[in-house]
Amino acid sequence: MSTAFDLARRWCATSLGVAVDDHIPAPIVTTGDGIDQLIRRLDLTSFPNSTGPRRASGKRTPEDYGFIETDRGKSGVTMTSRDGGWLMSFTVLATSVKGVDVCFRDQALQQRADRIRPSYDAVSSLRLTRGADGYWSALAFPINYPSCRRPGEQR
Repeated sequence: MSTAFDLARRWCATSLGVAVDDHIPAPIVTTGDGIDQLIRRLDLTSFPNSTGPRRASGKRTPEDYGFIETDRGKSGVTMTSRDGGWLMSFTVLATSVKGVDVCFRDQALQQRADRIRPSYDAVSSLRLTRGADGYWSALAFPINYPSCRRPGEQR
């Protein structure tokens, strides 16, 4: 007999196509549908990111802010702005009945005047939960995952 907890775990795994584990990151087995749900309905207004200074009424998702998918991996996606100046990416780290933990990267891409490093490069782990409106919002900031950092960064 399944408990409510088990049913919720199965629902989360089925709807997102990822492995479920409550305590440690699980091997990620994603499907295109799960990643599509996240990028189409990710509420960028629910957490600090580079879209903050240009927030506009009615804009919430990466697509609303002009981001298009440029690369998809086994457990995540990379999007760039149409003008090529910004990159956003996320990788699913783990899921549980509490939500989906992702590593989110937000970066200003190098311009001619700034060849050494980007002027903005933020990496953070976020816990996303799906609201009644169908949007995925960052409602909590979970522990720092060792795998969620800028390349070469030590913690």
